[in-house]
Amino acid sequence: METSLKEIQLLVFHLGDKIDAPYASTIIFDSSPQNGRSHLEIKGDEFHYICEERGLIIYDNKTNNIDELLYWIFQNISFEMALDYEFKNRKKGQDSRKILFSKQLEILQKISEKWKLKRQEEINGILKFNPFKWIFRKKRGT
Repeated sequence: METSLKEIQLLVFHLGDKIDAPYASTIIFDSSPQNGRSHLEIKGDEFHYICEERGLIIYDNKTNNIDELLYWIFQNISFEMALDYEFKNRKKGQDSRKILFSKQLEILQKISEKWKLKRQEEINGILKFNPFKWIFRKKRGT
């Protein structure tokens, strides 16, 4: 059974309500807005979640699994929300990713424990090669 863009959009709106996602973040485009925002193309039973900017394809994730597609969509939405939260709650001298990642996991958990754990594994991979750092800035004139 094929799933339509309209059906996916309704699912995204429903899940977005669970996390109080900004409405604009939950709109699914069917073609690239050419600004780095992802869009969705459905080809047969395959979903293509594509990010394109100025004609350059950043990624073209393909799946026939609706849960995986929704995870990709909400990984992006939750990241945007967490980024906004981190900016408003930034701690001087602390790696901004500490708050960012923590908030993103908190947001994803409201939808799915499985999605939270999947993102935690991805974050662990990032931190393995790029661990948290304390940022110390010199005072002017020293």
